[in-house]
Amino acid sequence: MKQEEHLALLFLKIGKEFKKSFSSNDVKLDCSHKDMRIFEFLYSGPKSMKELAEEMNLTPGSMTTAIEKLVQQKFVKRVYDKEDRRKVSIDLLQKGKKIAEHMNLSSLTISNQMLDNLTSKERETLLNLLEKSTSNFN
Repeated sequence: MKQEEHLALLFLKIGKEFKKSFSSNDVKLDCSHKDMRIFEFLYSGPKSMKELAEEMNLTPGSMTTAIEKLVQQKFVKRVYDKEDRRKVSIDLLQKGKKIAEHMNLSSLTISNQMLDNLTSKERETLLNLLEKSTSNFN
């Protein structure tokens, strides 16, 4: 097997583990993959519609449709700038925060499981290699 094929299979295995962890019984994830990505971006704080659209690689119209659905489901809210009402940011509501926190905790748990059987030196090497190999991503 070629190295790139082996790496692709490892990423698929990791992806399956994330999917399994995100859909655990303790948190009902009544949302799409796109919704989950939005929660992931909003976890660190409110973002503008422009920032979300760029991060998600969606048109502003598609982003507006996605956000409207999440507003109606009470996952997120629109926050209007006090000085310029044309400026709108999106923030998580409690229901969305619960999912984002679950996703973050799941990610940390999986990361810990992956690093658990490595020595300190192996962890450092793995992280350095991943950092170097992903440095050319946009």
